[in-house]
Amino acid sequence: MFGNFKISNEEYISALTEINGVAPENWFVARNKGKDKKVNRGYLVNNTEDTIQLIPIKKENKVYIIDKENVITLSKIEEITKIVYVLDDLYSFLRIHLNNGFVYRLRVYNVFNNKIRRNNFEKFRKPYKKQSVKAQLSLAVFYVIFVTLFAAEILYGVLNIPNNSKLYYHYNLAKDLRQSIDSGQFDEYMEVTLQPYQKGDLKLDGDFLTTTCENIRINIPDNCTLAEDSSTENMVVYTTGFDKENKLTIMIDYIPYDYSDSGSEEYRKFVDIVRDASIKEFGVSLDQQYNHTKAMWMINNLRENINYFNYKEVVMYRAMIVTKSIMCSGINKFYDVNTPSYCGFISERVIGNGIVITLDFYSYDSLDEEYQVTIIMTNQDKDEAYKILNSVELITE
Repeated sequence: MFGNFKISNEEYISALTEINGVAPENWFVARNKGKDKKVNRGYLVNNTEDTIQLIPIKKENKVYIIDKENVITLSKIEEITKIVYVLDDLYSFLRIHLNNGFVYRLRVYNVFNNKIRRNNFEKFRKPYKKQSVKAQLSLAVFYVIFVTLFAAEILYGVLNIPNNSKLYYHYNLAKDLRQSIDSGQFDEYMEVTLQPYQKGDLKLDGDFLTTTCENIRINIPDNCTLAEDSSTENMVVYTTGFDKENKLTIMIDYIPYDYSDSGSEEYRKFVDIVRDASIKEFGVSLDQQYNHTKAMWMINNLRENINYFNYKEVVMYRAMIVTKSIMCSGINKFYDVNTPSYCGFISERVIGNGIVITLDFYSYDSLDEEYQVTIIMTNQDKDEAYKILNSVELITE
């Protein structure tokens, strides 16, 4: 049950050591949610530098076994196109997309897994946040809102629950939320909140070139060149060289991601239900992506800010807290940015000896269309990244 399959950690480690000849460094266990889940009940997932190994877990004569004869080895470069994950309180959805169109659909339990497996999964998923963040947000919002909306509709009587039962459902939803908050499980995710941007005066020194990609104009240091092999129809990449110890890479997503088409009818109902609460708490409604993101990153001090007697507030925080927990992993700074041509946010995260600084921004006239510029640096002064981002202009005419 709950992804453990009654197999010990020692058995998993022994199996991986036998398969690869070395002890594993980063592994975890996942339930299989694909069409073949009755055959392969789950997978022992081994993450290496170049591959992801999936070792099937089967059930024979009421006993779970590790199928060491049918190891699936997937090349991160040649076979995997993207990995999407969505974290929730109880478990995480994990989808591994292959270039042949096949998708492995897995479920990783958080609460019922031991500390070793939870930490391993945390290390596994971090490198894939950038490539899956947009799809992850869409999936996360759908899941969270679906679950929360069900409770909210009960409170509104949409499901024709008798009046004397509405208070009961409100009480249980508020009790669940308070217990989760009091347990401290969300504390680390709420530590980083929206800050005023204080680096707007930094400017590029020395020589640079100005380039325009569709609606984005940006200054690029003259030691960066276009990395044609890494560019796509939606993105261009400039770099000082991927193989250098001191490197700078600039990724420009010049085709905006349109969130206006991804909102479901359920999400719109949710926004309507919590509108008064969101305006009271954050000063904005949640019906546009920019406002939703801004409100999410304003959340802090949960133990003092939530009125558990207000069911709209309970429903809103129940969704927003989980969404923020998903989106904030690894981020240590989050800034509110406003310029004459756009509004948006800058996030900063440290990865090893490198740093990733991302600008997500919107036209004032279209708060559901998100553009993105990401800068990855190693062994350099991070202010150089802010100097580049400060040169970004959004051309809307």
